Amino acid sequence: MQDLKNYQTYPLGTNIDENTATVAFKKLAQLHVLNWYRPLHPALPHYKPEIYINFYNLFNNYLFPKCPKQESISKSLKLWENKCLPLKDPQFQAAILSYSAQSKKLIKYETNDIPSSGPLFRHHTVLHGDFHPGNMFFISEPSPENPHLKNIKDIILVDWQGYGYGHPSTEVSYLLSNVDFAPDRDLRLLKVYYEELTKTVSPQEYPWWVFQREVEIRSMEFVANGFNSLWYLKPETIQKNEVLLSRRGLSMDTLINAIGSKFVRFRYIVQKWNNEKIFERIEDKRTDPLKL
Repeated sequence: MQDLKNYQTYPLGTNIDENTATVAFKKLAQLHVLNWYRPLHPALPHYKPEIYINFYNLFNNYLFPKCPKQESISKSLKLWENKCLPLKDPQFQAAILSYSAQSKKLIKYETNDIPSSGPLFRHHTVLHGDFHPGNMFFISEPSPENPHLKNIKDIILVDWQGYGYGHPSTEVSYLLSNVDFAPDRDLRLLKVYYEELTKTVSPQEYPWWVFQREVEIRSMEFVANGFNSLWYLKPETIQKNEVLLSRRGLSMDTLINAIGSKFVRFRYIVQKWNNEKIFERIEDKRTDPLKL
C-alpha cells in the first residue's frame, strides 16, 4: 500500500487525456494477444465478462430492438434533457431516433458468441472485463525533456474478477468511452491498439476495417444501453442515489459530463452510418458488405 502513493489513478467516470489513453490502448493490445491463439487453461471456466453483459446488455434484447414508438423515445428525451444537457442536442435526438429505427439489424451482434456468417466479431480472446482507468495504476517517471513533467512507463491492472472470454473490440470500445470524443483522436487511439496487436496477429486474419466496424457497433450499443437506463428511471430516482454515489467517490456532475462525450461519439457514428448507408449494407449477404 505504501507504493500506491507513487501511482497515478483516476476516479470512476473520469475521462482521461490522449497521452494517458495511448499507453492504456497499447497495454490493452498486449493483454489481448496473450491468449489470441491459445484457448483458456482447462481449469479456468470460459466466463463471459459480466460487466459487458451489463453495459451492452449482451445476450438480452435491450430497448431499441423492441422498436418503441418514436414519440415514446422523444418523451423520455424531454424528461431528461434538463438533467443531462447533451440530450438537448437536436442532432443527438435525431441520432437516437434514427438508431432506434435501425437497430434490429444489429441484433445478430448482441452476443459474445461467434456469428454464423460474415466477418465481424469472429475473434475471441481473454478480456479483463472492466478495463477502465479506475482499475489502472499508472507508473510514471520524470520526462528526460522536462523534469517537471512525467511520462507513463507502465500500467498495473487491478480488479480482475470480471475477466472472461469474448470479442476484443468490446473491450476496446469500453476503454474508448473513457476518452473525450474527437474523430481524429478516436482514430489515432484505435490505430495505437491495432498496430500493437498486429505485431503478433496477422492483419489479414483481423483486417483493420473489421476491427473499426466492430468498435463502431459496440460504441453505439454502449450509448443505446445507457439510454435504456434513462428510459426506466426518472431524474428524481437518480437524485435519491447521489448519497450512495458519493460514498464511492463519485458525483452525478462528473458522470453526466463523462456521458456527454459518449453521446457525441454515438451521434457521429450514427450520422456516418446513415451517410454511408452502412445500415442498409449490413444486411448484405456478401462477406464484406461493410468494408471501408
